[in-house]
Amino acid sequence: MATNLAIAQPQRDRCIPASSSFNPLTYTRSSPHSDSETKPNQSTKAPIWWSNAIFFLSVHVFAVIGVFFISPVHKISRLNLFLCWLYCQLGTFGVTLGYHRMWSHRAFTAIKPFRWFLAFAASFGFQGSARWWVLRHRLHHRFVDSENDPYSAKKGLLFSHVGWIFRKPTYAKLKLIDRTDLDRDSVVNFQHKYYLPISIFIGFALPHFLSTYMFDCNTHSTWDGLIWGGFVSRLVIWHSTFFINSLAHYIGEQLYDLDITARSNFWLSLFTCGEANHNYHHVFPKDYRNGPATFDWDPTKWIIYLLYTYTPLITKVHLAAPDEIEYARKRVLRLTRSTTTSSNHKVGPSNWFPSFEDLFNEPPSHKTPIRSKQNEESNTSSDESEWMDGLLDTISSSEPVISSAWSSSPDIGLTLCPSSASESDAESSLQAINSINGPSDPELPSIDLLNGQLDDASRLRNRKQSVPTWSKEKIYQHVYSHLLSKAHGPKSSPQEELENLRTNLKKSIILLIDGYLLDLTSYALSGSHPGGIKILRQHSIIRYLGSFESSLAIRENLSFKDVPTEFEAHWRSDFRVKWIDSSDAFNFELNQHSSPAKWRMKQFRIAQLSDQ
Repeated sequence: MATNLAIAQPQRDRCIPASSSFNPLTYTRSSPHSDSETKPNQSTKAPIWWSNAIFFLSVHVFAVIGVFFISPVHKISRLNLFLCWLYCQLGTFGVTLGYHRMWSHRAFTAIKPFRWFLAFAASFGFQGSARWWVLRHRLHHRFVDSENDPYSAKKGLLFSHVGWIFRKPTYAKLKLIDRTDLDRDSVVNFQHKYYLPISIFIGFALPHFLSTYMFDCNTHSTWDGLIWGGFVSRLVIWHSTFFINSLAHYIGEQLYDLDITARSNFWLSLFTCGEANHNYHHVFPKDYRNGPATFDWDPTKWIIYLLYTYTPLITKVHLAAPDEIEYARKRVLRLTRSTTTSSNHKVGPSNWFPSFEDLFNEPPSHKTPIRSKQNEESNTSSDESEWMDGLLDTISSSEPVISSAWSSSPDIGLTLCPSSASESDAESSLQAINSINGPSDPELPSIDLLNGQLDDASRLRNRKQSVPTWSKEKIYQHVYSHLLSKAHGPKSSPQEELENLRTNLKKSIILLIDGYLLDLTSYALSGSHPGGIKILRQHSIIRYLGSFESSLAIRENLSFKDVPTEFEAHWRSDFRVKWIDSSDAFNFELNQHSSPAKWRMKQFRIAQLSDQ
C-alpha cells in the first residue's frame, strides 16, 4: 500500500526511443531499457520530503493534543464518535476498493459514477491522488523486496511503516510502469489535478461543517468534529494502510509463496478491511479477493461480490485460475515437507511482535529446503513430477491471473503452428470451443492462430509434450505465411486482406526468453498482465514498420497456398524480427516474479530456438 501526504505533481512519461531499423540476424542479449536505465545508488539517501514530514507530524501532534486536552473521548457525543468511525470506513474502503483493487490491479471494472464515489471516498484518507498512489503501488508489486520497492520490508520495519514517507526519492524504474489506463480515466485525471483542495475539504472542512452546523453534535468543544473526524480518523486510516506495508511483511503465514516477504495475518485483517491476506495477494494481485476461501476475512472482497452480483455498479471481476492457486499451495507444502502450515510461519504469541532489531533490518526469511529430483518425485504424482522439476529456474513473467470471463476458455493467441499441424484441425477446435463457451469476448480480441491443442496448464501437465525446435529461417516462414493466410478471406478484397495483415502484425507479441519463443499475444490483449501490454510489446521480437506499399506488392505476387522461400527480403520491409533475448530483463531487471508466475509463463512456449 502507498500513501502520499502532500500533493504530487503529474509526471511526464518518459518514452524510450526504438530503433527504426533492425538487422534480423542480430542476436542481442539485453533489454531495450538496458542503455537508458541505471541502478539506484544505494549509498546515496533520497532528500527529505519536508512538506510530507511537516504535515505528517503535525496531524499526529494535533490529534494527540485534541484527544487529551480539548475533546477527550469520554466527553464528546456518541454521534461524533459514530461520524469518526464512518469517516474511517469511507476512507479505508475508498483506498482498498478504489485505489488498490480497482485502479492499481484492475481486479474489477466499475461504472463511472461509482468510480467518482471511490475517488472522493479515498480522499478521506489523505494518501495522495489515485494516480500517484497507483503508480507507486504497481512499482511495489513489480519490484517487491528490492531496491526499487518504494517501501521495501528489507529496509526495516520502521522504514516500511513510516520511514519512506519522509524521503522523496527518484524511482528509476517508475518509467516502466504502465499508466495508459490512468491517462484515459477522466476520474483519475480530475482527482489528480484538484487533489489538494478536494482532500482538504473532504478530510477537514467537511467533518467540521457536519458536526458544527448540520448535526450540532459538538457537545464539549467547538472543535470536537474537526479533532475526531479530521485528525483522529486520519491517523486510523494512515496506520491501517501502513501496517500492510510493514507488519504484513513480517508477521504471519506464507501459504502461497516462500520467496517473498509478504505474509497473511488474520488478526491484522480485522483492522485493515481484509488487506492483510497479503501473501495470497502478492502471488495473485489481480484477483479481486485477498483470500480464495469464502470465509477468509476480507470485507472488501464481500462488498465487491455483492455489488457485482446484485447491482450494476461493478460490471466485471477477475479471479485467479483455480489450478494456479492449487499449484502455488502445493508447492509451498512440498517445499516445507509438510501437509500443514510450517510452524516457522504460524502466527502465535511467540512471534506476534518483531524484535527491536527488526525495526531496522529485513524480516526473517524462510530457508527453502534443498530440492532434488528424487525428493520432488516422491512428493508429487508421476504425471506431475516432470512438470515440477526445475520450475525455480524457468522463465518468468508478471503475476498470472485470468478474469472470470476467461476462466473457462483457453488462451488463444498468435501460436506459430509447426509444419505438422493442421490448420483445418485448428479451426475445427475453435468452432468446438465456441459452440460450448460461446464466441470470444469482443473486448478481448485474439488473432486466433491456434494449433488445435488447448495449451492450458492441465493439458500440458498431462501430455508432457515438448515444444518443437525451429531455426530462425523456419520461424520467418511460419510467421509470415500464417499471418498472411489468416488475412485471406473468401470475400475479402486485397485492401481488406492487407488491413487484416497489418492488424495481425501489430498485435503480435512474441518474446525470446531462456532460448524459447513465447507467444503472449492473447495473454497481453486480455489485460491479464499486471504490468500492462506496453512493457510486453517493447520486448517483442516482431517489430512492425508500417510499409503498406510493400505489403501490396507481396499480396499480388504470392499465393496463399504456397509457403515461398524467397519472400524474406519483401516481408522484412513490412516488419522485422529482432532477436532480442529478454531473459535477463524478465528474470532480473523488469520485475520480481513469484514462482507461480514463472510456472504460468511456461504455458506460452511455442518453440525452442535452434542455434542453426
